[in-house]
Amino acid sequence: MSGTFGLLSLNQQTTGESDTLLGVEYEVEDLDFSSATLAPGYPRLSNKMILVCRVRASETITAGQAVKWTSSYEGTRVSVAGDGEVAVGVCSPYISSVASGGHFLIVRRGPAKIVSDGGGALSAGNVVVTAASGEVNIQTAAPADTTAAMVQVNSRVGRVLETIAATAHLKGRAYIDCTSN
Repeated sequence: MSGTFGLLSLNQQTTGESDTLLGVEYEVEDLDFSSATLAPGYPRLSNKMILVCRVRASETITAGQAVKWTSSYEGTRVSVAGDGEVAVGVCSPYISSVASGGHFLIVRRGPAKIVSDGGGALSAGNVVVTAASGEVNIQTAAPADTTAAMVQVNSRVGRVLETIAATAHLKGRAYIDCTSN
């Protein structure tokens, strides 16, 4: 199966020529599109749901960062999610970065790479939430109050699939589930 959809693939970014694809969702197999084989060492969990988006002006997004909708452009434009913000997906792990106005794919549901904030080791099965600069950290087990608990629920990104050491900016695989946001 090819990783190309219309004018855009999981390892590509473009600008205005793919405007007609903005907001279009696809499902693809859990393949490593950099080598066109199944991701090594991982069971095929399901299909990935991906979405074509544009980067908000004056921002750059890198592989694995959690993203949020840009105000007034829900469904088509994204920016980097911050601590406690509602994530709508993570940037495709097959691109290095996307500059302001660039078009690219985000993973909304399915296996993808995430970026740890290094605040603590992440183990398989841990639920992760948004942290600063599009990174993630472990969900707080017992938030202090109802407001803090709702932030932990709403900022959920997914579940970790492999151990990720407590090193800032370290990437690892997780099952992303941001389709309700």
